[in-house]
Amino acid sequence: MNDSNDIKIKNALAELEQIVGKENVSNDQVITISYSRDQVVCTDGPDIVVLPENIEQVQEIMRIAYKYKLPVTPKGTGANMGGLVIPRYGGILIDLKKLNQIYEIDEENMTATIGPGVSYGQLQIEAWKKGLFIVNPSGPHSVKVIANLTGTRGIGHYAGKFGLGDNQIIGLEVVLPDGKLLRLGSFAYPSGEHSANCPHNPGPDLMGLFLGTFGTMGIVVKAKVKLNPKFKMHDIAIFGGEIEKMFDLLLYIVKKGYSNSMLVRWPYICFLFGRDRDEHMWMLKNPWMDAFTLTFVEGTKRDFEYQYKKLKEIAEEFNVPIALFGKMIRKNQHLPFIGGGPYTLNDMQYAYLQEPRKLHDFMFESVRILRTRGGFAPHCPFFNLREAKKIWEEQIEYLKKTGAPLEESCCYCQVVDDGHYVLQEMDVEFS
Repeated sequence: MNDSNDIKIKNALAELEQIVGKENVSNDQVITISYSRDQVVCTDGPDIVVLPENIEQVQEIMRIAYKYKLPVTPKGTGANMGGLVIPRYGGILIDLKKLNQIYEIDEENMTATIGPGVSYGQLQIEAWKKGLFIVNPSGPHSVKVIANLTGTRGIGHYAGKFGLGDNQIIGLEVVLPDGKLLRLGSFAYPSGEHSANCPHNPGPDLMGLFLGTFGTMGIVVKAKVKLNPKFKMHDIAIFGGEIEKMFDLLLYIVKKGYSNSMLVRWPYICFLFGRDRDEHMWMLKNPWMDAFTLTFVEGTKRDFEYQYKKLKEIAEEFNVPIALFGKMIRKNQHLPFIGGGPYTLNDMQYAYLQEPRKLHDFMFESVRILRTRGGFAPHCPFFNLREAKKIWEEQIEYLKKTGAPLEESCCYCQVVDDGHYVLQEMDVEFS
């Protein structure tokens, strides 16, 4: 740093201490270095780390940064792997974890109003108590809701029915670079947080300016998000077979109205459910099926039984097996395609025996961090469902040319927005 910048940092630090207290701000390298890197990016880190406890403090911090022309990096969880919350140019890092208030869960209107420090696990627990749930991304339950919805627009296993994460947003409060507070979506109406739950405010819709920008346009300090009814009858219908047939089946059932679906190849299952490296490798060498098409079935008992009956008819038409995940795991007291005995209280997966949907509503495990040999080359494009099979076939041809092990190559095709498009993750493992 030059002398001029040293003075700015010193003065800013002193003013920040007056705002948040000495215990919530630091320029000590022992602290700042922990905010300097992730799996991909490594920098010198921020000059100052500050932990506000309320929205007003965030506003004051931004005014100080604006005054001294210091760059600001807001941090939610930091669980991404691409440097999105790693400061490149020093400045102030605002760690938002202390703004972890659930301001309200509105049971009648099925919404939650939350701060940026609220995690999916924290909100999901409270929503379940009310007979509701929030659409969870395919990531760990420690991820912060607001960062995920507004930043990566988190995609999850329910995306076929509910869309991407930003589709769950009803209203936002954003602190701008000069410290002013901007209310968007439902918050823009005169009645603010108590307005009708319409995400489209009067006049031009500015909410998009703050989606996918990771705090570069402003800091989201409050959000109202959608919750959904948690039906008692809920399970996952699993079709199994060769991946080519599973692609055909996926396209067919989506057009029949079963859009809350996805396709996964066997290695994805191994990485998700294998409890250690040896089990991962054993499962890879002993595939139960080449691939699976998964479809959520839920509703009243009558609805559930009718929909599963129709899905069984489709399975017969395609000449493939079908089963229910919850019924299967409860019958065996563990997943039948892995070794070992029944799950016990010492197993993380024991929770699935109590409530199978915890697999998707909490995501105790994230497949992205469980790689058998450590290699990870993700390809996660969005395109239409009709092209999904063709693009996987092109991926296979590429793998053959490079000599990559086909038995370790994942495919996860997630239907989005009632089948109007898909996300397809294809991972290549390196020996």
